[in-house]
Amino acid sequence: MVKNQFIDNASNTPPTEAMQTMHTFEQQLGNLLWVEKALIRTIPKMMEHASTEKLSDILRIHHRHSKDHVVELERVFKSFRKNPETIKCQEMTDLMDEADKNFSEFGKSTPGDKLIVSMAIKFQEYQQGTYQTQIDLSRKMGLEVVCSILSGVLEQEVEILRELRTLETADLHG
Repeated sequence: MVKNQFIDNASNTPPTEAMQTMHTFEQQLGNLLWVEKALIRTIPKMMEHASTEKLSDILRIHHRHSKDHVVELERVFKSFRKNPETIKCQEMTDLMDEADKNFSEFGKSTPGDKLIVSMAIKFQEYQQGTYQTQIDLSRKMGLEVVCSILSGVLEQEVEILRELRTLETADLHG
């Protein structure tokens, strides 16, 4: 079990700021868990519409990472002796709905591939910002093991974004 460094050992009562920090941390953790699980369902749809092997490969890696990230996030929850709880993220829901609508409109095409890359970049940027916040909060709370786990996840997110950025300006069919 992870020890919360904000607990006052004399009274065993966390100060208000510490409780707010932990609450925010748990909310965002649930949000990330929902996003990763949603991506596990969404990425295969993106792969179906991708018309190049390079894009499909990056999406395949992203899909595998998302599955691994769910395991890591659940591990963090369990370190607090909490059941993993997802919290729906409306921003990501809207992005995924937009992607679904546009995938069928463009089909397997260069514009469709560009759309997939654009949507995947938006997903990655959202995740990176949220993971970085979680790392900062876990560091503030003295949760170094959690910080290490989340830092490993963030490294994978950064690498996927880097790969997607190369496709953003590339001629995918050239």
